[in-house]
Amino acid sequence: MREYIIPNWHAIMIHAPLGLLSVGLALEIITLLWRRSSARVAGRWMILVGAIMAVPAITTGIYAYRDVIDPTSHALEADFSTKWSDLMDQTVKDRIPDATSAGDYQMKEIKVGKLLAGETGKLLKQHILFNSIGLGLVFLAVIAFIGCSDLWRRRLYLPLLLVLMAGEGGIISGAHHGGLTVYQQAAMIKPLPAGNPATEKPTREEQIAAFLPPAQLHFTLAGWMVGFAFVSLALSIRAMTQGPTTPTADEQWMQADRADLAAPMPGSESNYQSAVADADEGITDRDSLAFPPGPEPVTSHERQSVLPRNPSLTIPPQPLPVIPAARFWLLALLAGLATAAAGLWQVHIWKWPDLQSLLKTENRNLYHAILGSSIIVLTLLLAIIARFARRAKFVLATFSLLLLIAIGLQIYMGILMTFDSAKGPKGHLISPFKWNVETPSAAMGTLLP
Repeated sequence: MREYIIPNWHAIMIHAPLGLLSVGLALEIITLLWRRSSARVAGRWMILVGAIMAVPAITTGIYAYRDVIDPTSHALEADFSTKWSDLMDQTVKDRIPDATSAGDYQMKEIKVGKLLAGETGKLLKQHILFNSIGLGLVFLAVIAFIGCSDLWRRRLYLPLLLVLMAGEGGIISGAHHGGLTVYQQAAMIKPLPAGNPATEKPTREEQIAAFLPPAQLHFTLAGWMVGFAFVSLALSIRAMTQGPTTPTADEQWMQADRADLAAPMPGSESNYQSAVADADEGITDRDSLAFPPGPEPVTSHERQSVLPRNPSLTIPPQPLPVIPAARFWLLALLAGLATAAAGLWQVHIWKWPDLQSLLKTENRNLYHAILGSSIIVLTLLLAIIARFARRAKFVLATFSLLLLIAIGLQIYMGILMTFDSAKGPKGHLISPFKWNVETPSAAMGTLLP
């Protein structure tokens, strides 16, 4: 039984966020001349969705890195029990130029440590570094723009746009180095195992795992959870800074434009209220409005001389909708629960006594479970705060800071477990492991302690 996506999910998850962010940023720049264009709204949604999707692309990249340096890795039977020092001593097949024939290549066995110290490791390091910095800048711009008040949005628009452009440049540069790693160095090109893919009928679990490998599902859902959490935090900040009934200039323009579409015919002011109700429901085609035959609709300038005769027909400023921060926190909570379920599926443990036994023997799994539970609880508390006490700034700031710390520690703990097994040094919460590669410049060696 072989997995459906070879070699891993990272290869298919990197394209959507890159395309969405690129097109969204292009629309944002183009519509600087048409600030009220609907294309600007579409572009901003692309940027938001692209930023969220980029997080699972990054987290699946952690799995992909392990897939590159571990010649025995298999998506259906992911085993992270090998220590980093043992991984460095293993050998992988490396594609090197054949000097006897220009353009041809031959396969050669090489130690993982030496591979990471060479050109492949250098490209991987640049791929990780540029994408991490780029995504950080993108989220900085997105969170700041969503969370700012209208006044600060106007003041910080240009700096945030420049930060967003710098972040997009970093992601594009990282994607370029990732492409060179695959297509130039063949880092993720592995031959299929010899023989038939299956010698006996697979079980139902194996059939499901072929399409949803537990380990990769766990990495992916963790990325979605983090992405939703960041956006939820920005929306919570926005809910505190937004005035309760003060529309922005663009929103006032949209309301005035909607009023123009529902403007009354001369002598038909009695139908005006129903026209406004139709406009509220999105009916803007004048032919569909129940107006009696008559002259052409009045213009905005002419309407100013009509409406004052009946002040009750004027449209009051519409209140702003409530920021749906609590709903996004619930999405983050659901993603967190799904991540935990995928983690239990990965270790094939569903009973509490078995889970207790695992946590007692593998201390990094214990810390991983504690941090994961903390993230779920904090996300639930933040959803409650966003729903019932959205202007409690100190409480929101405190729990948000705790959540960010827990997420950071959890990601680091996951990296330790992925590359150095779940059995860490006793008595240490997050004791780092030694990146004993051939040279200090190898791949991730300078990115982590």
